[in-house]
Amino acid sequence: MFKFLHAADLHMDSPLTGLTSLGEDIAKTVATASRKAFKRMLDLARSEKVQFMVISGDILDGAIRDHGTIQFLLNELGLLAQTIPVYLIRGNHDALNTAGTGIIWPANVFELAGDQASTLMVHGIPVAIHGQSFKERATQENLVRGYPAAVANHFNIGILHTSLAGADSSHDRYAPTSVDELVGKGYQYWALGHIHKREIIRSGSPWIVYPGNIQGRSVRETGPRGCAIVRVDSTLNGSTEFVDLDEVRFHEVEVDLTGVDSIDHWGDKLRDSVKHLPWANANAIRIRFTGNANASTVLPPGALLRQEVRQRLAGLGKSAVLEKIKIECATAASAAGLLADEEQLFADIVGGWKSNPESLQSTLKVDDDIIALTRRLRRSFPNDYEVEAMIKNIDNIDSVIQVLRGKAQS
Repeated sequence: MFKFLHAADLHMDSPLTGLTSLGEDIAKTVATASRKAFKRMLDLARSEKVQFMVISGDILDGAIRDHGTIQFLLNELGLLAQTIPVYLIRGNHDALNTAGTGIIWPANVFELAGDQASTLMVHGIPVAIHGQSFKERATQENLVRGYPAAVANHFNIGILHTSLAGADSSHDRYAPTSVDELVGKGYQYWALGHIHKREIIRSGSPWIVYPGNIQGRSVRETGPRGCAIVRVDSTLNGSTEFVDLDEVRFHEVEVDLTGVDSIDHWGDKLRDSVKHLPWANANAIRIRFTGNANASTVLPPGALLRQEVRQRLAGLGKSAVLEKIKIECATAASAAGLLADEEQLFADIVGGWKSNPESLQSTLKVDDDIIALTRRLRRSFPNDYEVEAMIKNIDNIDSVIQVLRGKAQS
């Protein structure tokens, strides 16, 4: 009878994190990833000939107030809305008292108000859309209790940005509610946003769906990202299908080294662990070596390991880059071996910034590898004035490497 597209958490032009040292090519891909995913979403709406779209909050990212971002969004939605209406709400990242407050949407884009929940009827088909934008970021009240009653003989859709009870607890709790409360409204479909992981909480009577975000933003958001296409038949029963849209896909891969007793076989374990990944156009991969094995004897040391992992990923014939390596084997390497690896790690990470100390200083505040390194150095050399001075004056890279080399040899 009709179809619609359900998306959420676009976070337009929000920076992808943890990719500062991956090289120029991937940096360019990362910079445009959310826009490419957004354009794919609009192309999907056209190719599927959906009757309308719903977007469940966080279209903009709170830190993004760039006019170019808003202009891109309005231009693309303006073209789509000539044929496909869009119904949206604001979430915690783009609440009405924060970013993009003064946006004048194209004529066929309908934003539901923040003062109270309201209902919009879709022209030409029996659909009633109920929703409420976040008036302010820290919306703690249960908005569902104010949503209007279901419209009889219509397919009722509730658009809600929410921390649903039992959902991913890593997200801040905003507009909390429960499955029972959603069911009690008598709607046919709840179009949720806020939790970035795609999930069908309930399939039918009503459908309760998180489509996830359209583009992962860090290795904490692994796997395919996209939106949902919802098909509704003549009896007002629906079905939901997730569609991938992401340009850069994050993967975290565990490589279990249990049973590996020589340096000749770790590569086979790596290959077996990554070969079945759901690849995207570009891929950032974190490798975690685990298991009952001695990492110092079965893995190459420091920078050599990273180099060999990168080469093996390149040999897959996919656009894959190494985001990070974590060694979590049950048997730890010797302290001397760890320190030698740290020296190589430090040199490998900061080498590209030798000519730009200011860039390095800013990276130190956010780069997990360097933060982890400095913590480990402090544990290895507690109350060591020379190490503390080195960390605080990190812009002199050559002297840093020299100090580390001396410590490793002493």
